Amino acid sequence: MEGYDVFFSSALQPLYKESSTRNSVQSVLNNINAMFGVSSSSLSLHINSHQNPVNFTYHTGVDENFATYYHNKKNNIDPIANSSTEYAIDNGFTMAELCNKYPNWGEAYKSSFLSFGYKDALLVNFYTQCGGRGVLVLRSDIHRGEFKAIEAHSISQLSPYLRMALQSHLQLYNPVFDIPEICSHSATAIFHITRSGRLLQANAEGYKILNSADGVSLNNGYLRLNDSISQFHLKEALFDIYHQPRSKTKIIKIQRTQETFFVVRLFPLNQKDSRDNEIMLMLSDPFRAIHSEPALLCELFDLTHREADIAIQLGNGDKPADIAIQDGVSINTVKSQRNSIYEKMGIRSQMQLIRLIHSLGVLTETNIQTADEDTGLLPSALRLFSSPVKTRH
Repeated sequence: MEGYDVFFSSALQPLYKESSTRNSVQSVLNNINAMFGVSSSSLSLHINSHQNPVNFTYHTGVDENFATYYHNKKNNIDPIANSSTEYAIDNGFTMAELCNKYPNWGEAYKSSFLSFGYKDALLVNFYTQCGGRGVLVLRSDIHRGEFKAIEAHSISQLSPYLRMALQSHLQLYNPVFDIPEICSHSATAIFHITRSGRLLQANAEGYKILNSADGVSLNNGYLRLNDSISQFHLKEALFDIYHQPRSKTKIIKIQRTQETFFVVRLFPLNQKDSRDNEIMLMLSDPFRAIHSEPALLCELFDLTHREADIAIQLGNGDKPADIAIQDGVSINTVKSQRNSIYEKMGIRSQMQLIRLIHSLGVLTETNIQTADEDTGLLPSALRLFSSPVKTRH
C-alpha cells in the first residue's frame, strides 16, 4: 500500500496546483486514465473535518440532460449523501480555493488507492493531521451505459454498488459515533476473535450469519471465509493490526457471492504487548434488505417490481413480443415499460441492458483503508455481546 501512496499522490497533484476547477479535475482524470486504463469522467469529494465539513461533487463533460437527471435523483449523487453540493461546470470553486479555505487540506499527508472491487471506480481516503478525513471517488463513464463507439465493449453500471458499499463503510467508520454506539446497531454483526481468528464470542446477528454460513462460517472454532481471496485479506489484516507502529483499524470487503459482499471493520481490543491479542470484527451487510435480483434492480435504479421483472427478461435476451405473449399483455404495454426502464437506467438499447444484467457482479479485490484508532473506547464495547450460542460447524 505504501507504494500506492506515493504513486497515487502524484496523480492527485493537479487538485492543489491548477487555478481552474475544470482543468484541475480533468488533469487528475487524465492521470487516472493513464495509470489504470479507465475512462474517468466524474469526481466527488467529501471532506469531514471537525470544524468544517465539505461536500463537493463535480462532473466533467456532463451535458444538461444528465446534470438534470442527477439533480432529480438525489439518491444517485455520488458518493456520500443527499446533502452533497453540486457545482456547475463553468462557475465557482476551485480545488485550490478549497485548500486555501481549509488549510489542513492544503496537502494531504496520506492518501491511498483503494480498490473496492469495481471495474470503473476508484475510491481514495484522505486523512488530515488533525484527524479529519475525506473520500474521493472517481468513476468512469458517467452516462452508465451510453457508450461512445470506441467504448462499446464496456459498461459503467457499478456506481450504485459503490454507493451501497460506501453507506456501510461510513456507518462502520463514522467519527460522530463511538464504538459502543456503532456496535449497538442491531443490523451490525459483531465478532470477538483472537489474532489467529479463533471465535471468542459474537452478538445475535453474528451468530445468525455463522449459522447460515453466508460468506462466513465456523471451522473448528475459527472464523472461515468462503471466498479464498477474502480469507487471505482477513489473515493479512489480523496480522497487520498488531504489527503497525500504532494501533490501527482496518476495513476490508468479504465476498459472499459474485454480486454481494460484506463490509468489515477490524480493530485491536488490547495492547500490542499483551500475550494473547484480541480483535473486534464489525460486519455490515449493504444488501441486508435485498433478497432477489429484481429487488436489487429496484434498489439500484428505482425500478418498480414489474419493471425489474421486465428488465431481467429483456436482459436475458427475450423480445418484447415474447414477453407480451407470456404475460398476457399488449406489446405496447411491454414497450412502454421498456422505455421507462431505459430512462431510469440511463441506457438506450436492449444490448446495453443485456450487458448490464450480465455484469452486475463485482470483483473480489479488497484493500480498503487503515487509520489510527483510539483504543480507549473499546473495552466497553464487549458488554454488547450476547451470550455464546452454539453454531453448526
